[in-house]
Amino acid sequence: MRIHNQIRKEILDYLVANMKGIKSFYNGVPKITNVKAELPLICVTLENAQANQHVVGAQEWEADLNIMILAPFGGSEPALDELAEEVYQLLKIQSFKSISMKYAQGYSRFCQN
Repeated sequence: MRIHNQIRKEILDYLVANMKGIKSFYNGVPKITNVKAELPLICVTLENAQANQHVVGAQEWEADLNIMILAPFGGSEPALDELAEEVYQLLKIQSFKSISMKYAQGYSRFCQN
């Protein structure tokens, strides 16, 4: 669905602009070809997307928004936690055009057809 790509892209664009020290960002599941060159990385995926038709010409979408952080093997768990906290804090304060509501574990989206 185009809306899913739009959501992932909007979030990635924001993270790219605001996170330092991340080597790679992926829209969807990453295909890692060079671990040393690409890690740490962040990828954004959506799962369990469902549309609920409430009125003619409009749909509300809900899905699980997943932001995966992959770090080099042997890295510390506290460093990974700090990256996750940075992502969480950034997303918590930002409004997105393609997402009407966000929760700690997902998003809600209302779109006009």
